[in-house]
Amino acid sequence: MKQKGELIKIAALVEKELGLHFESNRIEDVERGIIAALHEINIEDTEKFISNLAAASSIEPLFLRVLSSHLTIGETYFFREKPAMSLFIKMIMPEVIRRAEKEKRAIKIWSAGCSSGEEPYSLAIIIKENFPELSTSDFSIMATDISPKAINKAISGIYTEWSFRETPDNIRKKYFLNNNGTWSISPDIKRLVNFTYLNLARDSFTSQLSGTANVDIIFCRNVLMYLSPAIIKTAAENFYNCLNDGGWFITSQVELNDEYFSLFDKVYFESGVFYKKIVSGKKGKKAPYKNYIDEILLKTHSTGIKPERKITKEINREIKGKFIARKNISPLSAETENDLEKLYLAGKYKECITACLKVIEKGKDDHNLLSLLAKCYANSGNYKQAVIVLDKIVSSGLSDEDIFYLYGTVLHEQNEINKAKEAFKKGLYLNPDHLLSHLMMGNIMNQEGKRTIANKHYFNVLEILGKWNNDDIIPGSGGLTKARLNDIVENLLSENEK
Repeated sequence: MKQKGELIKIAALVEKELGLHFESNRIEDVERGIIAALHEINIEDTEKFISNLAAASSIEPLFLRVLSSHLTIGETYFFREKPAMSLFIKMIMPEVIRRAEKEKRAIKIWSAGCSSGEEPYSLAIIIKENFPELSTSDFSIMATDISPKAINKAISGIYTEWSFRETPDNIRKKYFLNNNGTWSISPDIKRLVNFTYLNLARDSFTSQLSGTANVDIIFCRNVLMYLSPAIIKTAAENFYNCLNDGGWFITSQVELNDEYFSLFDKVYFESGVFYKKIVSGKKGKKAPYKNYIDEILLKTHSTGIKPERKITKEINREIKGKFIARKNISPLSAETENDLEKLYLAGKYKECITACLKVIEKGKDDHNLLSLLAKCYANSGNYKQAVIVLDKIVSSGLSDEDIFYLYGTVLHEQNEINKAKEAFKKGLYLNPDHLLSHLMMGNIMNQEGKRTIANKHYFNVLEILGKWNNDDIIPGSGGLTKARLNDIVENLLSENEK
């Protein structure tokens, strides 16, 4: 072993950067991980590198990306932990479907620490098998991990026999294609899951880039056990705040802890214990959802985007067909606009929606009001209503790159990927320097395996970020600094160059 003192310092750096906690009796694991990472990037002088790293105040982002893959355990398999899968089918999904239908929104599921993708793909298969009435726009599954290598494997969707030890043969034959000993997941299932990088120790949970606001179900199993106690406690609070009221948090049975998860109510089902967020009548801590779409400004432009859907009679009754051109409308008073903005910024989206609709009924129907209404629908997960309002805005010829970005993001949440791409492209046509549109396009192209095109968008992001200071907060990113976003994009580029 190298100097134990140096490795202890590096372990502290790893805990700061990744949240991974290593007791003194596991310092050898840190050394093995570093050596394996150095071999991967063809650095031979490991002793010198370890000494230099121990003296540093942080870990260089590109090496951190490689190191994370060697310090985390990616062992998983399809349909893992039957009690959790049974709960998902018998109790969680029926309950969440009823709530989503009542609130007229899509269901949002997050697999946090998804490793090589078996968990989120399992959830997608379960939904297809047990809830065929749901269309692809009725739900979304987001999967995140700290390891870019694991994410790339998940995106590839190729697995060996080891991943199927709890998978019924009929399910494997139905949803996977056998390729000489490996199995490729069906494209119909593959497109239901959106994979992205997220560091539970550092990244914003409520960032638009991570899409983790207003979630109905969070699976985070066999992940928290590797984090430090302080990070676990913070992550648990963040998970709680990401969930809608009545939302579910599913962790593994070996990670149950009343101290860390005290904000949640416990639910006993079959042989397992699970957590649920119940706000009503509870005196516990409740942080407001952080707004994840900021600074939408409105200008005059035209559009050709019209989602292929009928506007529901109910929404038409609510807005009474009063979407009209700017020249024919009565502007809002400054007092009314300020009151609505306060509701929105406080995260009181449902109250803001009600207030906006009341104003519209009175004939005070201006463009800023409709934009605010669309953002409230989007932030509360009512994506179908958001699309209806956004379609009215762009059809009126009064929209800009930020409206197209919002439009694309909402369509992406509904798995309307082709329409989302069209929206982002429209926005980039109007403003080629729209940073978040480039990032979203890069992520979509990456998901589709079009790495050359993805890299062009990522390089554009880096070029635009060059105009910012490292500590500047990126508007609309949920609190990401320029330096952090720069690191994320560089990691994506480096992984694509392999």
